[in-house]
Amino acid sequence: MNLKIGDILWCHDYRSNSRRWFEKTISGETKQSWILGDGWSPHKVLKKDLTENQGAYGRLQWYTSESRENYLWINTHAPRMSEIVRDVTDMEILKQIAVLIGYEEKK
Repeated sequence: MNLKIGDILWCHDYRSNSRRWFEKTISGETKQSWILGDGWSPHKVLKKDLTENQGAYGRLQWYTSESRENYLWINTHAPRMSEIVRDVTDMEILKQIAVLIGYEEKK
C-alpha cells in the first residue's frame, strides 16, 4: 500500500442503515498515522491497517479506492454466490470450486 499526502481514503457510516460512503483526503502524516481532512475535524488513521480509534464505538475501517471497490463487489455478490453454490448437486463442479477456494476435505 503506497499511500501519500493527497490520496483519498473512504469510509462508510456503519452505524446507520444508509451505508453512505464518504471520502477524506490525506492531508498529513505522523510516523504511525495518516491525518485525514481539515483542521476542524481531522481523522487519525493508522498506517498499518487503515483503522481509526472511535473510543466506545470501537475501530472504524478506512479503505483505499481499490479496497473499497473490492469490499463493495464482495458484499454485493458473495451472498448470492453462496446461495448458488449451496444448490449445486454436481460433485465435479463442487470439487472445482473447492480447488479455487482452497477447500480441503476433512477425513
